[in-house]
Amino acid sequence: MTPTNLTELIQLFTDFAILTVPVLVALALLFFVWGLASFILNSGNKDEGKKGRDRMVWGLVALFVILSIGGLLSILRNTVFGNSGNFNRFPNGIHSQPSTYEPEEFVDILKKPE
Repeated sequence: MTPTNLTELIQLFTDFAILTVPVLVALALLFFVWGLASFILNSGNKDEGKKGRDRMVWGLVALFVILSIGGLLSILRNTVFGNSGNFNRFPNGIHSQPSTYEPEEFVDILKKPE
């Protein structure tokens, strides 16, 4: 999709940025776990243990920053654009169409045959 105006360009940017958040969270979590492992494995060595602790702290800082930016981008998309971005978590049906069942039909479906 090629944006034709500024609104579509901003929507494209926010949609892309929101899609990258899970990948960045995984990388930050991996960095944290790497720091935790090096902290535990090098508990006898003071310098290596400090490096592991520093990695854990920076991994947590990265997680906080990434999730904060992702949340702000979601708020921006939902308030400014009315959730009309191209990003759709359920592209093939879930929540994309309202139910066609009436409440009475649910009762009939749930009844056990006699």
